[in-house]
Order: sequence, then structure tokens, then C-alpha cells
Amino acid sequence: MNPVTSMNRCLRWRGWLTGADNNTMKADDYMKETSNSAVKNFIFLSREWITSAVLEIERAKANNEELKKRLSGVNFKLAFRIINIPPKLRELYGSDQIVAYFKIDNGDLKDFSLTNKAPKDVDFTITAEYTVAKELFEGKVDPLTAFTNFMVRVRPFRRLFSNPLSSAKLLSIANDLLKLVKNVPAIFSG
Repeated sequence: MNPVTSMNRCLRWRGWLTGADNNTMKADDYMKETSNSAVKNFIFLSREWITSAVLEIERAKANNEELKKRLSGVNFKLAFRIINIPPKLRELYGSDQIVAYFKIDNGDLKDFSLTNKAPKDVDFTITAEYTVAKELFEGKVDPLTAFTNFMVRVRPFRRLFSNPLSSAKLLSIANDLLKLVKNVPAIFSG
């Protein structure tokens, strides 16, 4: 399955995939528009930037057998909560935080949504300040350092240690995905 089909099938876009003229479009139209024009820089963590990041991951999965193999069998629901976002993002989201919800089923992204409240039905909620999320993206801090230095909070914390092998695999995969997302150009706000 190609990345666009996968994304159209899996994700709940809810009208926020927008083109240059601010009209809603399907993921495949968005992909055509972004690939046929100059590289676009979106505001880091804006809906457009996150859409581009998801597309980057889907492209990599479609073209990288090793990544596809590593993701097979991976199942989890994760809320990534970014707090103390800058004013420009507050305007976009109407809140001082962004929550990106991911549901991974057998390595496939089955559900994705952006909101300003963390859902309760998740395996883990990871919370980080905007500045930490930015440093992770820029490569100034790696995920393991952020975790061990309490720059990010993981809840429920005890679940990490109930299955250490699974937790280590998830951390490793998160690091791989972060490396892919670094390919998405970004403008930093605030």
C-alpha cells in the first residue's frame, strides 16, 4: 500500500489538511501539491508540519524494509503532550498545549489526531515543554537523555518497567521515527 493510500485510510484529518489557498484537500492532493512545489517550511508543530511529518514516516515505511520489519508487531496508543507552546501556536490551537494522539496497530498508524486535551485511553502519555520538543527535533538532545534527565515525563511511569524489553523497543523505534521527522523543514515560533 502506498503512503498516501495508507494515510487516507488511517488518519482522521477532520478538515485540517489545507493547501496554499487554505482549502481542505485529501492527503493525496496535498502530497502532489507539496512534492510539485519548492520545499515548504511550516511552523514547527503546526497541523501542516505534523501532516508533513506523518507523510515522511509513511514514505519511509513504504521504502524501507528494515523499518517496516522493526515496526511489525508494534501496538500502542500514545499521547504526546507539548506544553507551554509559543503564542503563534496558541493562536492556531486555542490552548497553551498541543496533544498529538497516535494509535499504532501492528506497525501501522491506525489513528492520529491533534487536540488540546489528552485522551484517557492511552498506553503512555509523554509530556514535554515546547523548548524540549524543539531541542529533540533539532538533535540537540536525544530521546534517552531527555528521558533520563526528566526533561520529558512519561505516565504511567511504572508501565515502562513492567515490560522492559517492550519499552526498550518502543524507545528505539521512537528514536528512529524522530530521525525521519527531522527531514521535515520547520520554522520555529517564539
